Amino acid sequence: MTNIRFLLTRVTVGFGAWLGFLGTADAASLRVAVASNFVATAERIATEFELATGHQVLISNASTGQLYAQIKQGAPFDVFMAADVERPKSLVDLNLAGQFKVYAHGQLLLLSNVSLPGGCEKILEAPELKHLAIAHPDLAPYGAAAKSFLQQQGWWENNQRKLVMGENIAQAAQLVVTENATAGLLAKSVLINHQLKPGQCLWPVPRDMYAPVKQSMVHLHRSKNRVEAAAFMAFVQSDQGVQIIQSQGYEVSGD
Repeated sequence: MTNIRFLLTRVTVGFGAWLGFLGTADAASLRVAVASNFVATAERIATEFELATGHQVLISNASTGQLYAQIKQGAPFDVFMAADVERPKSLVDLNLAGQFKVYAHGQLLLLSNVSLPGGCEKILEAPELKHLAIAHPDLAPYGAAAKSFLQQQGWWENNQRKLVMGENIAQAAQLVVTENATAGLLAKSVLINHQLKPGQCLWPVPRDMYAPVKQSMVHLHRSKNRVEAAAFMAFVQSDQGVQIIQSQGYEVSGD
């Protein structure tokens, strides 16, 4: 059964087994803004963090661009987990955030509902391609990566009429899975548990064919839970956090 991660909002509640891990007497409620591609992974991390610390994690997700705009307008988040480095760095430059860290590297995949001789990627030039789904490049880093790939291939300029865009990568994935689009350029993470149906095919886009997707996080200065937010970010980069991230289709490196 298809398991595509296109949750729009989730609140994780519940307290862990032992309080006081961070040296506090009371459990805190952390508000974490998460890019849509990473929400399922963030939920797993949040569950383990809650079990370890007792601190509640409330997750809100949207495209990186939408969350960035909300934060600039004063949204009360403690941590921002983006799908790029540009917007978190911008918040640091604006003195709205600090503790910048790259936490994952994403991968772009092509999912097609039509499998053709010669390879899945042949759909891009085939008459069978009616609509190609991507996330909006101005809002979602995976959309920007898809655009850079299509421009490199000379496809972007001549095929605008075939493009359909989701506000985030999860919506783009939904367009393909529901067959409202013939194919889509999507994040590996949203397809990690997707079982190919008859006629479908999958192609990992070579890394040198699109702009790198480096996902970064920052601690927001308006946070009232500074110690707990820093602990959450450290947990993301711990051995346990890294194992969860890698299991969901991401790579983790030191940059």
